[in-house]
Amino acid sequence: MRPTFMPEILPHREKEINNLASVLVPALRDETPSNVFIYGKTGTGKTAVTKFVGKELLKKGRETGKKVNFIYINCEVVDTQYRLLQNITNHLIDDWSERIPFTGWPTDEVYAKLKQMIEKEGGVT
Repeated sequence: MRPTFMPEILPHREKEINNLASVLVPALRDETPSNVFIYGKTGTGKTAVTKFVGKELLKKGRETGKKVNFIYINCEVVDTQYRLLQNITNHLIDDWSERIPFTGWPTDEVYAKLKQMIEKEGGVT
């Protein structure tokens, strides 16, 4: 199996899926969902559950006409403030030539660009 493989169903993870979905579903009602911090031992399904719920959230957003952005970031890989802001911002930029480089910008400029992109998207509900 590839690390990017995403099964259609996640057996034995219904409780975790429902718990995470219940925290994020307010986004579909134009409400601000709570923050989520997911941690645990390697191989317990954190990534699979998170990506599964994100995919379902995006699908429901399309079905209901709600604008939903779901960005998965592995903070073990994206491990600095700059890279986190750069990663989130680049997910919101369609034009590759406008994307923020891996290094080189002051962090406050990356943050300002993120704010600009969020406002361009219509803000955060």
